[in-house]
Amino acid sequence: MNGRAVAIARKDVADAGRSWALWAVVGALVLFTGGTAALFGVAADAEPGQVIGVVAQLSATVFPIVALFVAKGSITSERESGSLRTLLALPPSRREVVIGKFLGRTALVTLATLAGVTVTAVALFTTGNGVGPGLFVPFAVAVWAIAVGFVAVGIGISAAVPTDGWATGVTVGTFLVTVVLWSPLTQGVTWLTAELGLASSRAEAWWIDLFGMLVPNEAAVAVLEASHAGRVFATDPLASVYLPGAILLLWTILPVAVGYTRFRGADLG
Repeated sequence: MNGRAVAIARKDVADAGRSWALWAVVGALVLFTGGTAALFGVAADAEPGQVIGVVAQLSATVFPIVALFVAKGSITSERESGSLRTLLALPPSRREVVIGKFLGRTALVTLATLAGVTVTAVALFTTGNGVGPGLFVPFAVAVWAIAVGFVAVGIGISAAVPTDGWATGVTVGTFLVTVVLWSPLTQGVTWLTAELGLASSRAEAWWIDLFGMLVPNEAAVAVLEASHAGRVFATDPLASVYLPGAILLLWTILPVAVGYTRFRGADLG
């Protein structure tokens, strides 16, 4: 791996680590995941798998906010302050800056995810809902994948747009579409399929299930459900781990690549 990109990532982690706002968000995330697990486990007296499922669904809404918040200003804030021009006057290239920012912000959300899932495990254990590795490891991986996917989106946005205000606006719009509105959009596709007579049954309308998992949070939930059901290498790709896993991998690559393409030729003023 390029040493200059790693150096940028280390500096990015150090700089972001001094942000009180970031630590407040991380603290809220830890309290949310652990508190949800504890409250649901006690109040509903649910099985461990049910608790994990509820926490995973809620995490699929909350973790994108955190990841986008951590990543969206990584480049635009330095671009507006002028420090990015100083950085690019040194040996690092624009490609190394984008990669370094992605690595740095990924490291930050990895630490936040680790803290969140650790507190969740402690909460489950102390409430008598101990979870074995077969349930908990896929949950931890799925939550981490959600965070990394949205970090990539945030870095791509930050690299592609000229100002932090633009980055905030595009980030909010992205969150609304991919997290808030994706389920209604999927329901709309289901309704349209039925109205147009494109399939006689839901089983034949495979594109509905595919459309539903095209965003990182839904793909990660699909990975978790397939893992818990033992469908790691299922014959049907839509019911397996590998198709939604491939979608998650694309989300960690494509937004960063598109953002770099825009950033590569941008006039930094």
